[in-house]
Amino acid sequence: MVWACFAGSTLGELISYPKGGINAQEYINTLQIGLLPFIIKLNLVQINENDVIQVATMGDFVFMHDNAPIHRARATEVFLEHYHINVMWWPANSPDLNPIEHFWHHMKIGFHEEFFDARNIVPSRSEDAMQAYIEGLKQVWNEKLGDLPQRLVASMPRRVAAVIEAKGGHTKY
Repeated sequence: MVWACFAGSTLGELISYPKGGINAQEYINTLQIGLLPFIIKLNLVQINENDVIQVATMGDFVFMHDNAPIHRARATEVFLEHYHINVMWWPANSPDLNPIEHFWHHMKIGFHEEFFDARNIVPSRSEDAMQAYIEGLKQVWNEKLGDLPQRLVASMPRRVAAVIEAKGGHTKY
C-alpha cells in the first residue's frame, strides 16, 4: 500500500506501507510526514539564497481524500482542523473523481514494465523483494509519469461535467 499527494505538476513524497493497510493514527502520521511538508513546499517561494516568502496560508488549500474510515476518523478530522486544512466534502456513494486514483493505474503499468516485464522477475513477498518494489514504485512516481499530473488536473472540468450529466451515476471516469 502507498500514499502520495500532488498539486498541479508538483508531486509529493510517495510513502509506502509494506505491511498493507493502516489505521487512523498511522494515517495521521502519514499526513504529518507527507502532507504537511508538501504544503510547506508549495507554500514557500525562494527569491534568493537568503530570502523566502510565504505565498499562502494553510487554510488556502483544499485537501481531497475519500470517505475511507481512516479519513473520516474523528482523530483525523481533529488533526486536519488543527492545521487549518480544508477538506473537500465527499458525498457517500459518489463517483470517485479524485485524480490521484488515475495515478495508481499508470504507476502499476510503469512498475510492471520497468521491473517485472523488463527483468523477468518472479513476484515475491520476501523483505528484500518488498524493499525493491518500494524503490521501484518511488522511481516510477518520481521519474516516469511525465505530464500526467497536468493532464489529470486539466481533466477535472470534464469529469465534473460528466458526473452532472449522469446525475451522479456512472461515467467513463
